[in-house]
Amino acid sequence: MNGWDEEPIGGIDSESDISDVEDPDYCPPGHVRPSGNQPAPAEQDQSDTEESSEEEMDIVSNRMSRKGLLGRAKTPSHNLLRSRSGPAPGFSTVSPIDAWKLFITDSILEEVLRCTNMEGRRVATNRGKEWKKLSKEELMAFIGLTILAGSEKNWDVPIRITNARRHFLTELSKELVTPHMKSRLEGTPNLPTYITEAMGRCGVTKAANQQQERSTEGQQKRKRCQMCPRNKDRKATNCCWKCSTPVCNGHSQKQIVCDNCTQ
Repeated sequence: MNGWDEEPIGGIDSESDISDVEDPDYCPPGHVRPSGNQPAPAEQDQSDTEESSEEEMDIVSNRMSRKGLLGRAKTPSHNLLRSRSGPAPGFSTVSPIDAWKLFITDSILEEVLRCTNMEGRRVATNRGKEWKKLSKEELMAFIGLTILAGSEKNWDVPIRITNARRHFLTELSKELVTPHMKSRLEGTPNLPTYITEAMGRCGVTKAANQQQERSTEGQQKRKRCQMCPRNKDRKATNCCWKCSTPVCNGHSQKQIVCDNCTQ
């Protein structure tokens, strides 16, 4: 009898435990029963998840256009700093010729100049002509004019500076050509006027002392030949190299001297 009485009692206790756990209104001891308006924790977590998904959908839906969706990617939370392509702002003070020298060094120019003169001399010799040696200033001027021709296609119009690349190439070509113009202006005293005026428009002019020397040379007076009779009054610009006596072409002699004797 005792065995039969214990089994139903044990079964009733287990059923009551199960019913207590499965009962949604069951509140364990030591816990506060939530009010009717406050949702359960599981329901609150589910609502938070739904709200976050709605916010993400709002962010994505803001990227809609007239023709449809532009992108499905989520907008990043940080700012994107976009800068223009090209050299950094800190290096904008470097001149174009300095940037040129970073890539084309003097050793490279000397090698190009040596090979150019060697090939030009070979071709000129085969054709029976004489090759005029090319200088470094002339080579740089040729490169500068080539760059200028590439930056501005029309030669008969002023240079139009419309972007940074064209401005850089224009300034580089000017700095490459300027040394050749200076050497030509200083080494050739009797340049045509239109050439000197064109160089002046490019900023290349003669020094003040050179202009004064040229003016004094042009103002030298012609003296009377000391060998001719006074009634002829023949003017002479040449002087004897020994006594500095002014003589005309009729009372002077021209000697032919080789290069070895002149040294």
